[in-house]
Amino acid sequence: MNTTLTPWTRATLATLLGGVLEGNDANVIAIKEPKNATPNDLTCVLREQYLPAALGSAAGVLVVSKDVKIPTARAVIRVTDIESAWVLLLRAFTPNFDRNPGIHPSAVVHETAQIESGVCVGANAVVARDVKIGAGSVIGAGSYIGERSSLGANCLIHPNVTILHDVQMGARVLVQSGAVIGSDGFGFQRTDDKRHIRQEQIGGVLIEDDVEIGVQTVIDRGTINTIRIGARTKIGPACIIAHNSSVGSDSLLIGAVQLAGSVTIEDRVVMWGQVGSVGHITVGSDSMVTAQSGISKDLPAGGTYRGSPAQPIRDQLRLEANMREIGSLKEKLQLLAAKISELESK
Repeated sequence: MNTTLTPWTRATLATLLGGVLEGNDANVIAIKEPKNATPNDLTCVLREQYLPAALGSAAGVLVVSKDVKIPTARAVIRVTDIESAWVLLLRAFTPNFDRNPGIHPSAVVHETAQIESGVCVGANAVVARDVKIGAGSVIGAGSYIGERSSLGANCLIHPNVTILHDVQMGARVLVQSGAVIGSDGFGFQRTDDKRHIRQEQIGGVLIEDDVEIGVQTVIDRGTINTIRIGARTKIGPACIIAHNSSVGSDSLLIGAVQLAGSVTIEDRVVMWGQVGSVGHITVGSDSMVTAQSGISKDLPAGGTYRGSPAQPIRDQLRLEANMREIGSLKEKLQLLAAKISELESK
């Protein structure tokens, strides 16, 4: 991340990207799309079809793959892996909001909390009893860290996040605003007289290294056990992980995925937006579930699933194709019935 007040130069960016600068060195103010770029800006050519627009722009320097041919005299940074270069560029130009170490005067930090070096606790944040916060972590303004919870090194908790008691986080976890972690699940027991008695949730939450959690996402705690979100898993905005549900490592839950209680998502699973599930099912490793699917039973590992109820995508596509034929089949049946009626009347 660019933590200095001076702009990047083309040469320093080339070094950062592991690339080679061709042309003069100069300052770079920002990354821009070709249509908005100025001579002080950089534009990144992620696909070769974008090259004409980049060449026609006013951008001072282009970042391109090493084998791309440039027909004009332009300053370029040639890189081996353009996708990785793009990620590094975005990190380099990410605004460096308040991450200066220290505790804001308006923050409330309990005397038993253990705060390691380089931690930033923002305005009006609350750090409760027996909390541990690892070195270099940032607690955004208005966030709450509950009793006995712990954060590893270099976590980034955006403003207005709620992390309740007994939540354990690894290193480099990112949680975006409005997320609630460690909430009680929707658990009630029905009595003989048809009332509903609250069932307390007294388990915990374990979030492993390099997990990212999106805006307004809710992750409930376990009823008596600790639920797990595996390392490097990314959870998008507005997702719900209900009580006793766990997600394995390297999985992607892409927006508004809602898992009922006691669901097990294994490793490297991808779920698109608005996937929902019943409780007490397992989705096997390396599976993909497409958008707006409803999972009603276990899904074996390695498959791609679609529909409600979710089924292997080939079966669902065949069913959808057949449904599109229903209208014409109905017309044919009506014509056939009319023909039979005509024949019977003779």
